[in-house]
Amino acid sequence: MIKQTLLRSILLSLFLFLTACSGGGEDQEETAVCTNGGTDYPSCTAPVCANGGTDYPTCTAPVCANGGTDYPTCTAPVCANGGTDYPTCTAPACANGGTDYPTCTAPVCANGGTDYPTCTLPFCAIAGIEHPDCVDASLPEFLVESDFFNDTSSSIPVERQMTLVNEPGDDSSNLQTLINQLNAQGGGNITLPASPDPEWVLGEIKLASNVHIIVEPAVVIKPKRFTYNGPLFHLGYDGGPYIRNVSIRSSSATEQFTIDMSDLSDDLYILDEEPPRLVPFSVKHVENFMLSGVYVIDKGTVHSSVNLVPSKTDGIWAGASNGLVKDITVINAHGGYGAVQVRVGENVFFKNIESLGGGATLRIETDAVSASGGQAPLEISKIADIFGYNIKCKNGNAAVMIQPWGATNGRFDVQKIAADSCGAAVRIDRAFVDWQTSSGQFTNPDNLPVGSFSADSRITDVTTIYGTNAQVKQGTLPFVPCELRYLWLADAIPYMETFHQGPSISPLLYAASSTTIDDPRFYSIMVPSEQELREKSTGFPSASKTISRDNEKLFACD
Repeated sequence: MIKQTLLRSILLSLFLFLTACSGGGEDQEETAVCTNGGTDYPSCTAPVCANGGTDYPTCTAPVCANGGTDYPTCTAPVCANGGTDYPTCTAPACANGGTDYPTCTAPVCANGGTDYPTCTLPFCAIAGIEHPDCVDASLPEFLVESDFFNDTSSSIPVERQMTLVNEPGDDSSNLQTLINQLNAQGGGNITLPASPDPEWVLGEIKLASNVHIIVEPAVVIKPKRFTYNGPLFHLGYDGGPYIRNVSIRSSSATEQFTIDMSDLSDDLYILDEEPPRLVPFSVKHVENFMLSGVYVIDKGTVHSSVNLVPSKTDGIWAGASNGLVKDITVINAHGGYGAVQVRVGENVFFKNIESLGGGATLRIETDAVSASGGQAPLEISKIADIFGYNIKCKNGNAAVMIQPWGATNGRFDVQKIAADSCGAAVRIDRAFVDWQTSSGQFTNPDNLPVGSFSADSRITDVTTIYGTNAQVKQGTLPFVPCELRYLWLADAIPYMETFHQGPSISPLLYAASSTTIDDPRFYSIMVPSEQELREKSTGFPSASKTISRDNEKLFACD
């Protein structure tokens, strides 16, 4: 029985084997499939990915080692900034220091140099300069005030800092007494207060060494005239002691006190029509002084508001030295005078001076011999190292006027000059030596000394506005263009003898020079070029000259 069962099982297995080998049944028509995607069963060669991938059928694209995206060519990417180390793309360095490769714009040196990065300071035509403006560090704008005035007022002890009481009427005697007392004690400060009464009546005040007068800005001083020329304040005087370390100043750095001469008495005239004479500040033999913060209301008086002249003490003539005059405004001045006249002086700085409606703002005219009645010796009647900065004129003669007489002077240096409807911004007159023929030819039969100024004297930075309210002297009328002479009024300005209202002549009236003739009275100093003057001039008619010289004057018009 067991044998029969075993045999039956063997036969059944053989039958199943034979059936499978013959592909019998309903599966005989099916095609075999390669498991790797091959199509040549039974060889089953693996397919190749079109993008070079090796994981068919996913076919992940291979990555170019150089960052390219076009495998298998693998073109190397280009850095936008010109670098060669993609993907880091380090920017190439411009050989000239530029940062915008490949344009490589050359950097600009902050000091104007052209050899970046060394940036060597460029050379300018003048010494002591800084580019790009080529500014000369020796110009007046860079001067230090303490090099001219050493202020000792801050060292005065409290017990010698006094306030004067404004008594009714004239306080001249009270102020003079206090000045003398403080001088005897070694010096002091005196304040003139605006309260309770801002109006002070003063005259012929003589400063003494180491005394400083400090005036509150609301104060109005009414000068009282005692003598012919009538100084209000003496800083040194004939026969008086040599003084030093003095000042008269506003107590405010920004506000001025007032000297009002508008109601000055018209008495003590020599002639019926001569203007009154009064000098607010007569500056003589004094060293280390300052005048600061003053507004002067003039009345067309003879003499400038600040007048530097020599004086004689113990047989010795001398003038002012080491001084600072600043923040001075003068209105209604005489055409022949103005804010400041420097007849003699050394190492004095004039800063922020303006004359509104009259005269020359800064007049450097060395006529001390004549002004002293021929007594002052010529060798001390001269100037040296006179400086000016921010000098302004409106409706006047000139902002700056220069004229030597017989003295051979030292150097002056004036910068930042402005004139609005003045005869000229700068007037440079020939030496005044009063010997010539009727034709104007210089003869000098007595061999009188002919003055001049140092050739390194200079005028810089001149701004001029043309106008018809200038004070034009009869002697300068020949410089007025014929086309404009109808603007010169025939009648002289009241109390001003030879001055008439008229048109501005030129930015620079250089009567001490000529393009055609030589004259011993001529002299050369440094002045701006015509182009520089023209660029800073406004409103001049076409008939006007930028620089008017001696040979260009016409005494008569056709």
